[in-house]
Amino acid sequence: MSIINRSVYLHSHQLGSGEIVIHAHPFNQQEDNAPLKSHKHTSLEYLVFKTFNIFTTIILLFILATFIAAASVKRFVLKTLIRQFYFHYKQNKSPPILNSI
Repeated sequence: MSIINRSVYLHSHQLGSGEIVIHAHPFNQQEDNAPLKSHKHTSLEYLVFKTFNIFTTIILLFILATFIAAASVKRFVLKTLIRQFYFHYKQNKSPPILNSI
């Protein structure tokens, strides 16, 4: 939902200090189609938008790290099993017979 919200409603505002703030939230895009939007926000609203953006980023990074860790563990377990079976069967083989002709 956060990715969809950001894709559809991303816009920017210019504050009185000249700073440009970029954030995303649902708003009527047909009423305000200028590059810098004119609807106003309080300082608390800007803080909530920024906090939500940071929180979403942290959650996405956590999910990505979890998938990477799971893939690494799966690969490690698979390699370990292959090594165990390979060395078990290799060590239990009889020595090769040399044909002398």
